[in-house]
Amino acid sequence: MAVLILLALPFIRAIMVYTLPAIYCVLRKPFLLSGKELKICWYSGMVRGVIAFALCLQIPEEKHGNFIVLVTLVIVMVTTVVGATMLKSFAKCIGVK
Repeated sequence: MAVLILLALPFIRAIMVYTLPAIYCVLRKPFLLSGKELKICWYSGMVRGVIAFALCLQIPEEKHGNFIVLVTLVIVMVTTVVGATMLKSFAKCIGVK
């Protein structure tokens, strides 16, 4: 389950980040963020953190509580380790100083 969520995360995040600029484009209004800034917002928003883990700990451990905690912990750990270490490289790759 965690792998499926990790694979879907970039696409879902892209939809969320680029929806508002697309609406601005349709309305022919200028959007305040550049394309590079939107890419940084997209990438950094994929990093899940301690708040998600803290919230999942509030779920009662009845049926699937341990499974939800495990999946959330895997997602938080993978996105934090990979996302945090690769952010500088990603910014350099798209041309942001």
